[in-house]
Amino acid sequence: MESLTLSDLPFTNEMIVELLPVIPSVTELSFAHCLMNQSVMVHFFQTLKECPSLTKRLQSLDIADNTLGPDGSTALATWMNEVVPLNLSSINLAGTNPVWPVVITALQKREIIVRQLDISRNPIYDKVFSVLNPFIAGGHVVSLGVGDLKGDMIMTEGLCGSLLLNVNLKATTLILDNTPMDCNSVETVLQIDRFQERLISLVAQSQSLEALSIKNCQMDDACISMLCDVLVKYTNCKLRKLYLDGNLRIPEVGKCT
Repeated sequence: MESLTLSDLPFTNEMIVELLPVIPSVTELSFAHCLMNQSVMVHFFQTLKECPSLTKRLQSLDIADNTLGPDGSTALATWMNEVVPLNLSSINLAGTNPVWPVVITALQKREIIVRQLDISRNPIYDKVFSVLNPFIAGGHVVSLGVGDLKGDMIMTEGLCGSLLLNVNLKATTLILDNTPMDCNSVETVLQIDRFQERLISLVAQSQSLEALSIKNCQMDDACISMLCDVLVKYTNCKLRKLYLDGNLRIPEVGKCT
């Protein structure tokens, strides 16, 4: 068995302690959407520490939409620091509300090379940006998920730029799924309009972007047409995969076009 998905199951401390030791040494493990709070996440990583064979082979860990918080973040960092999952290359922390300085410090261990990182649906503000941006700009990540971040869209744009404009990266993937780009109020029209324009500019400038996912972003047909025009114009663009599901909304009167 190479992959095990146990998503959408409400795990408790007792269930985690009993289950993890009997899981075979898979390379991909998903416990996404399992309603695990800080306490359960602590037990999760404490128990995982006692499963060296599973940790050794693990390449992808998905714990999206559970709650790390301070205690869970410390447990995650302790697992990475003490057990050192050398093969771990992908981790999904979307919607987990981690303490980023703790997690990023652990991810920066030289032995661990996490190339795919999903931080979607988490809050982003100045202190979080100041930790995440240097890590992404440092070339640690080649596939980045930043969809529906809760905060200033300028910070989302900054993280995108740090990935896409890094000249040392040869092939990158950007996932912006569910990032709201519809203009549903006067106050947000300019901000969203500028974000769309700058995102398209980043895509055009990037020499590494090979896959872009902007699903369910409520982008209207005019914006997508602009994106396609840019892709045609900039022949040096390396983009090979473009995911637009859930868009192509016809603009309404009084909204951005």
